[in-house]
Amino acid sequence: MKLLHWKLGLRSSLRLCHSDFMFGRKKLVPNKRQIAHFCDQLKMLLTAGVPLLEALQIVNNISSTNKYESLINEIADGQSLAQAMNGSFPQMVISTAQGAEKSGSLAEALENLSKYYEHQAEVEDKIKSALVYPGFILALCFLSMFVLLVFVLPGFKSLFADMGAELPLLTKLIIAFGDVFSRFWSLFFIAVVSVYFLIVFYKRTHKGGLQVDQILLKIGFIRKQQVINAFRSLGSLLKGGVPIIEALNTAASSSTNQAFKNIFFHIKAEIENGNSLSDVLKRQPVFPKESFQMISVGENSGRLAEMLLSICDYYERERQVALKRFTALLEPCLTLFVGLVVGFIAVSMFLPMMNVISQLQ
Repeated sequence: MKLLHWKLGLRSSLRLCHSDFMFGRKKLVPNKRQIAHFCDQLKMLLTAGVPLLEALQIVNNISSTNKYESLINEIADGQSLAQAMNGSFPQMVISTAQGAEKSGSLAEALENLSKYYEHQAEVEDKIKSALVYPGFILALCFLSMFVLLVFVLPGFKSLFADMGAELPLLTKLIIAFGDVFSRFWSLFFIAVVSVYFLIVFYKRTHKGGLQVDQILLKIGFIRKQQVINAFRSLGSLLKGGVPIIEALNTAASSSTNQAFKNIFFHIKAEIENGNSLSDVLKRQPVFPKESFQMISVGENSGRLAEMLLSICDYYERERQVALKRFTALLEPCLTLFVGLVVGFIAVSMFLPMMNVISQLQ
């Protein structure tokens, strides 16, 4: 009887899940580029005078996966766009839509969101593209070392034994290391994977994640990227009509670095106490000094959002130049490193053969 009840419960649960999926109750979170396309398409339709619900239906029909059905159903039930987006879109999109619906500037806010997420997607693509070649070189290096140590060195070892030659110290060390690696390479692999997962698990804890993020925040490139993302989020939210306290809270929540997130929450608390943004940022060492004066000018002129976005564009150009220089220098260094490693092993193998040939002469 219990088994029958369990089967009936499982069958009804599966039927409910299938029904929810078919009718769009399951919320799918789009990526940055999909959010940019969604905001851009919805903005164009709203600008053309199409009502919101009809515009969403058109955007959903254009989408190949029909992933916005839940959004349409919830708005048809009487919810606002911001309420319907809850759980499906990032907090920044929800806060901007909420502020824009109150001020009646939804189309303009969607345009700002489209530009923001398109820019974010382009930055991520550039970073990934810049790391493809160095990653390929490192993979080639490890693959070459694996082939040499596991398949090539054993053949040389038997050859040297047949020759009966006295092996140099360098060759003995390489052969000894090759013997250990060829026997226990699976243990090396398991150890590396275990260390990786231990780091990942430790980072997922609150204490471990905070410590790792504090270390990462000391790296100039990562620190500047966090500042750029925070300023761009804050500027886009303020430009969309979101109040500064709510904008700071959303910008802090959208940060992927827990240490930087805590700094931004502290900034929000200071501004709630009546301090200006430029004065609060001066007391935080993670922010560049040259940005304080520009933000102060933006606050005094009432154009803080535009000033924050201008600062982001300036820092983004600097970061792109630094990234190009770094990758341009890294590629030949990695190529040289691979050549030295392979050459070192090759020379250590050919030294005994050269000794034997010299003795024969």
